[in-house]
Amino acid sequence: MKVEDLKTRTVTRLRKNIDLKMETKQTLSLQAVQYGMSLKSYIEIMLDHLAEMEEDKILAALSNIPEAQTALSGEELEAFDRELRTW
Repeated sequence: MKVEDLKTRTVTRLRKNIDLKMETKQTLSLQAVQYGMSLKSYIEIMLDHLAEMEEDKILAALSNIPEAQTALSGEELEAFDRELRTW
């Protein structure tokens, strides 16, 4: 996924304070400058991307479970769809 694609997303956000080592801050700041971004925006985008990659790994692992290969009934599919719409 490209950084430019991540810039255009709008989602509900939570505010969290984090502690960084000075070396980490300096390295991330230099990377952010390369993309013309603030350090804060860059960290947010990279964390979002990392979380998406981990989610993909989890989904791939779950797809290897035999129960995950069973198709949902129409009723189960509708219930699942309703639940997703409430998020």
